[in-house]
Amino acid sequence: MQQIQWMVDRVIDAHVHFRHREPVEHFNAILDLVNYAQANILTGWEPNSLDRKREQPARFYTFGMLPHDPTKLAAGDGAYRVGLLEDLVAKGYDGVKMMEGKPAWRQQFKTPAIDDDYFRPFWEKAVALDVPITMHMADPVDYWWESRPDSYCHLDPQEECFRQTEAVLTRHPNLRITFAHFLFMGPQLNRLGDLFARFPTMRVDMALADEYLYYCSDDPETTRAFFITWQDRILYGTDISDHNSLQLAHGKAEMIRLFLETDQTFTSLRDKASGNPPRPGSNGRTELHGLALPVEVLDKVLGRNFESFAGRMPAPLP
Repeated sequence: MQQIQWMVDRVIDAHVHFRHREPVEHFNAILDLVNYAQANILTGWEPNSLDRKREQPARFYTFGMLPHDPTKLAAGDGAYRVGLLEDLVAKGYDGVKMMEGKPAWRQQFKTPAIDDDYFRPFWEKAVALDVPITMHMADPVDYWWESRPDSYCHLDPQEECFRQTEAVLTRHPNLRITFAHFLFMGPQLNRLGDLFARFPTMRVDMALADEYLYYCSDDPETTRAFFITWQDRILYGTDISDHNSLQLAHGKAEMIRLFLETDQTFTSLRDKASGNPPRPGSNGRTELHGLALPVEVLDKVLGRNFESFAGRMPAPLP
């Protein structure tokens, strides 16, 4: 495999993971192969989650998670999370990763809706500190299909997730937040554009699940116009992880490169790298269609927008 060649000088992946499943050397080889200048590692609660940043402090941003105290969570008292956020920033994390908008995650950890008063002290402090947040909110629409063996039919519907999103943004309009995976609004670009128009510090990243790519390929001209209109609010990302093979990581990055940089028609490189035939998106489409965005738009989406979101360089470690 050849190193990916981008049309812009600097590419920053806003959404990668290091889950301690493979050697560090493999992870670094992935990032060299996909030709990134920098990457943002979204971590869990691991005590060693800053290790990659300590090794390469100029290359890696790191967003950390805040644990939930079961007793205070049950009591609905979220004031303690203010201190956790302050401590996270003091340790040198660049921002916060949140999974509390994913319905299955909420069921597992018994967390309330993100617009519940339990979260209010955290949101208020996040605005005061102007700390960047990347949040997984909702999931692909087909997760709620009854035909799925793991259907979400017993969980909050997708529309409830979107209601919570709008409620939090309305209450905290200056929240510096990126919603991962295009907020799963590929089928609703007009609605996503309305959120962008109303909330100027909100963003989305392009991390795969690739559901949104299929919907965006239904009408490439409209999608291209959307990306140009909202060129300051979309962050490149892939969901690359250390446990990906070199082939799979390359396929993820190259698939989004083709989507952004070319006007080609192609099928999922992620499926190909995994040895699977092209699987249709939830809209039934198997082919994806590139947008051939102008270079000045690519420069923003592929790197500059993340710098505007999280800083020109990673935060220093104490």
